[in-house]
Parts: sequence; C-alpha cells; structure tokens
Amino acid sequence: MVNNKGWIRVVEATIMVLLIVSVLVIVSKERKISSSPDINDLLYKTLDEIAKNSILRNKILDINSNNNEKETSVNAHLEINKLIPNYLYFDLEICSTTESINDNCDIDLNKAKLKNDEKAKDALKENDVYVSERIMGQTRSSGTLDSKRIKLYAWR
Repeated sequence: MVNNKGWIRVVEATIMVLLIVSVLVIVSKERKISSSPDINDLLYKTLDEIAKNSILRNKILDINSNNNEKETSVNAHLEINKLIPNYLYFDLEICSTTESINDNCDIDLNKAKLKNDEKAKDALKENDVYVSERIMGQTRSSGTLDSKRIKLYAWR
C-alpha cells in the first residue's frame, strides 16, 4: 500500500475538525444568555403566593371593607413589592366581585401609586403592560363570603 501516510493525515484532519466543531458547539450552549422569566408566569405565581399567604390575603380582602382602606392598601403594596423583582414596576387594582364586568374595575396607570413614580411612568409609556387577574375569597366569622377580584399589572 502506497501513500498510507496521506490517508492517515486525511483521517487525522477530519477528526480534528470534528473535535473543534464539537467543542465550539458545547461552549456556545454553555454561554447562552439566560432570558428573564416570563412576566405572565411571574404574575401568576405572585397571585398564587398571595392566595396561599393568609396574612397577605387578609390584608387584600380587608381593603374596601374597613375604615383604614388607604393604610391597608399601602401595606398590601409593600408586601407585594417583596414578591415582584426589582426590574419590574407594578400596581394592583382590587375590586369587589359583586361589581359587574361592565363596572370600571380597570386601573388608570397614569394615576397609579407607582414605586419610583417618574421612572415607572416613563417606562409605562415605552413598554408593554402585563396583567394577571385572580379572585380570592374567604368566609368571615359572620358566615358571609368575602371575595375580591385582584388585577396585578406589571411592566419593565
């Protein structure tokens, strides 16, 4: 067999090319930039956490049903602020479930109580707003059902 050295060099070169391409593919997959979590999933999980946390749920259900509505609303905002990542702005609207769908239970985000007011309003003008809604309720000691519709708005 003449020119065995030539075939061996071709096989060596092919193996080297395959090895280099394999390393590049593996490295590029590892360096993939992790995308931020889906905001819709985050809102759903936040509302789920509110529903599971009896203290926070009670704060929200007490809004509009007690005399300290403003104080309760601020406390609820502060608690929810702990659940929302810092890169998102948020606000929430709490309505009675006895209101009809046609009643205005939508929030005016331009007048909303926003953390970092001016930055949040500027971000609101430039970005999409994500909304998630959930109905939460509980039976009061008087035997009545108290339920609220909670809409959580978020944007970057």
